[in-house]
Amino acid sequence: MPRTHHSNGFGGVTGDRLATAKPMITSGQVWYVLSSTGSDAGATAGRDRSLPYATLSKALNAAGDGDVIILLDGHTEEYDDGGTNVTQSLTIVGEGTVNGQPSATLIHRPGANQMFQVVASTVALTLRNIKFQSGSKAATPGANTVAAVYTVGSLDIDGCRFEADEQSDEAMLWSSSMSMCVRNTTFISTAASASAKPKPVVRLGELTHTWAKFRDCVFDGGTYGFNDGAGNPYAMTFKTGGFTEVVMVEGCTLKNGADVFIDPAVVGNVNFSTVSGSGRVVW
Repeated sequence: MPRTHHSNGFGGVTGDRLATAKPMITSGQVWYVLSSTGSDAGATAGRDRSLPYATLSKALNAAGDGDVIILLDGHTEEYDDGGTNVTQSLTIVGEGTVNGQPSATLIHRPGANQMFQVVASTVALTLRNIKFQSGSKAATPGANTVAAVYTVGSLDIDGCRFEADEQSDEAMLWSSSMSMCVRNTTFISTAASASAKPKPVVRLGELTHTWAKFRDCVFDGGTYGFNDGAGNPYAMTFKTGGFTEVVMVEGCTLKNGADVFIDPAVVGNVNFSTVSGSGRVVW
């Protein structure tokens, strides 16, 4: 397989370090996406910063194993029923930040499909510097009954932000992955009232052997917190389906009353170095 040398890297100047590092050598194709000026038409679309695709969906359909998809600064995309089954191992990275948060935003609207779904254990998906939001265009609370990101493959997340609101009747992130590593990522309730608390934003385990590691992450109850359906303010749940489940948490934060539930059968070690608002671990 040929290698490509990018003397100016991927051309980014702000955001994730993968987007700004230079030079860069890649084994696969680099794809560019920008909702405001891009186009999904044309034989050369998506392959250059000056001619980006308009949608991530188009880039995912075009990408192959080892490819990198760059969401250019300000890209915003909404997903309805048309979820994407990711069948190739690739990296999706956002450029740019706004007020310390990723500027590339993916919105999970009501529907019956995940935004991203990885059902093959051999597939590895990397997500970096992307904001995931729920229910911005939902007509009724509780309309999102599936996860925004669901995977049983390998998953690596760095510098992302997952926002759950009253539309979230399922976790924004659900993983039963044999290998999941999450770093420098915020999981937060953005509920607008006490009667509209979202379900836990992270759901782990239950379906297969799961290994999950969190480092320097923040679980934030926001103003009104979470509700697992039984009155518990869990931001994350890790349950076992009778499989070997492993959790490792290091240097993470529980804010504004966000709790974490871990099934007693799960093994590992947990360190929340900062806790505020009565946040606790139930294990």
